[in-house]
Amino acid sequence: MDQIIYRVWLSLCPGLGYGAAQELARDFGGAFNVYNADVKELRKYIPGGKTLDYFKKRSLSRAEKIMLLSMQNDITPLTPEMSGYPARLFGTGEEPSVIYAKGNVKLLNNRAAFCVVGARRPSAYGTDVCLGLSRRLAEAGLIIVSGHAEGIDQLSHRGALSARGNSICVLACGMDVDYPRGSVRLREEIIGRGGLVISQFPYGSRGLAAVFYPRNRLMAAISLGACMVEGDGKSGALITTRYAMELGREVWSVPGNITSRMSDGANMLIGEGAHVYRDAGAVIDYFYSRFPGYFPENVDLDAMGDEVAAAVSAAEAGSFDAGNKAVIGNTAVAIGAGAGGVETGAAVSAATKIPLNSAANKKAEGSNSSAPAHPGNTPSPPKPREKKATVLMAAESGGRDELERNIIKALKKGEQSVDELCELLEITAAAMNTKLAIMTVKGVVKEHAGRNYSLK
Repeated sequence: MDQIIYRVWLSLCPGLGYGAAQELARDFGGAFNVYNADVKELRKYIPGGKTLDYFKKRSLSRAEKIMLLSMQNDITPLTPEMSGYPARLFGTGEEPSVIYAKGNVKLLNNRAAFCVVGARRPSAYGTDVCLGLSRRLAEAGLIIVSGHAEGIDQLSHRGALSARGNSICVLACGMDVDYPRGSVRLREEIIGRGGLVISQFPYGSRGLAAVFYPRNRLMAAISLGACMVEGDGKSGALITTRYAMELGREVWSVPGNITSRMSDGANMLIGEGAHVYRDAGAVIDYFYSRFPGYFPENVDLDAMGDEVAAAVSAAEAGSFDAGNKAVIGNTAVAIGAGAGGVETGAAVSAATKIPLNSAANKKAEGSNSSAPAHPGNTPSPPKPREKKATVLMAAESGGRDELERNIIKALKKGEQSVDELCELLEITAAAMNTKLAIMTVKGVVKEHAGRNYSLK
């Protein structure tokens, strides 16, 4: 604890960047020695002005207050000397002197972390894709990493929560600041479900423009890969995804309407080398085939969508062919895509088995020749499931308005739980959670304690 307080003190120094703070701590053998060093020795490391004045004062009062607040609020200050500090940051230049963390700190060193970022005002298309993507990746065992901004950031956390998965929320403010206003409840839900909330900024830090750049780079640095879901040419999501590419991470981007300004950033990223995102299976099979040791062995395939389960089980079996087909023995399991070539949840049915090099296989590949090129991702036509899955497919593709009307009709009778709505409307929990998340964002319904909902 004594050493941590000096790291907190060092992190509060005005005008001292991450690199300079790390260099000081390294060259002087720790932040404690920096604190006690002669100012003359420090001059070659630091500029004058406020930075120099800070070192001359040597006051620990603010650092002590932060340590006290952290203890009172179950927040762990992590420093580069501690085992819980994210190892993936070392060597990136994105090494904050302190990362404040609340929740499951072990997630920071879970190697299967995937960042989802995008527009603050996504379209219905972007909303649907984001919820489906984050839900299915979470089902497969990936940790969803995102910011806490309105729009895609918060939707990605919602998607992970709907799959009972974990997510890491990276704040652009201090841990004590309610930014965006009214979003504290989502943070608490993330922590309560086994997730993590972190910030590299001290208590009291507001969500100002200057903090978004380092926050966005931190998200990329702690992740194995990233995906951008909508955003214009000036979107902060481009900071995250471009930096991820600089670090050698795999990056995907959701293609959008070329006449829409909200697609400019995402389409631009594809031109810069990002993979075209078509379905979650392509992302999962990429990581499972290359990094099998990064994922849990007890993933429940029965709880997943067929597309995700096929990608996972095939990766565990050990091989993939050049298309988006997992190869098991002499059979290629084609990973399907939903309407419009974009993964839409249960519109993807049980994986269709196609013998390798068969006429049917070649025909399936040829039928997609007009689709944007993306190595390792050639979707085949979906095959709808029966009974309740049919209801799910209607809910997640063309029948959204009908499902929304039915939910509104049910909630007119009073507050209802997710389970009650699922039973009443004969729909799966995954589809219901997705729809309720969309309706919450749209302001149609309101969530209450215990995952109960009412009309807003």
